Amino acid sequence: RHAADPDTAAKIDAIIAQLRELSSGELPFVVILDDPAGNSLVESVGISNTSIRDPALVVEHYTRSPEQDAEMGLEPPPEDEQPAEGNSEQTCGGESA
Repeated sequence: RHAADPDTAAKIDAIIAQLRELSSGELPFVVILDDPAGNSLVESVGISNTSIRDPALVVEHYTRSPEQDAEMGLEPPPEDEQPAEGNSEQTCGGESA
């Protein structure tokens, strides 16, 4: 790539150099992970004892917003999408539920 497109190659080299500084700890950074479902795990490398807390790790619990609940399918559908009263759902055999 250096011969074909030196400008792009220089940009890629700069990004790789920055990533190396980040991974070695030379360049500090912050990761913000917002996981409304709570399915993520952040583990501190080098701390194998789970009773020891990483002082650099901040965990913040919060209540999901209605929008986040809707994205996860936890909110009922809007009233205009709900079945009208008196309409019963049908089972596979065609019988009323």
